[in-house]
Amino acid sequence: MASGRRSRNTIITIVAAVLTGALVLVVWIVVMNTRPDTPTTLAGVKAEVMAVVDEIHDMVPAASVVDTLDESETVDCVRSGARKVRLRHVITVPADFDRRQWMLDLEETFRGREGWASDFEQLTQQADAQVRLVTPQTIIVSVVATADTGVPHVTILSTTRCTEPG
Repeated sequence: MASGRRSRNTIITIVAAVLTGALVLVVWIVVMNTRPDTPTTLAGVKAEVMAVVDEIHDMVPAASVVDTLDESETVDCVRSGARKVRLRHVITVPADFDRRQWMLDLEETFRGREGWASDFEQLTQQADAQVRLVTPQTIIVSVVATADTGVPHVTILSTTRCTEPG
């Protein structure tokens, strides 16, 4: 009977060790994926997205920026009381600006960054393209280069996370 108890005690010890290991793993994953600097206000999440928009804007050579337009709209989220901001930043560029090559360079730049995801998509016209970026903070940014209005431009679109107003 003593060997049976040891066997049962051994099994209990192994199960306890496995469960403890699993719990430690779960806690580690949560800690590694929690950012203490995550913005919690509407202004904070907008600033977080605008930092990415500004970085992309700065990648357009200053001599190629004819004009810019910024639009933002605060909208309700599905969750009661929560809000988010839709951002649209348009950079008008000259007709000789190689939008397609600039978009390829943009996608390559962000693809090479740790924690970022990027995707290039050729649109219907030769120079028209779209790049989708996902930051390590899971901010999704779409960049569209087109002349669909007759004026060549680069449009940067993003929507912040839902957050409480403040």
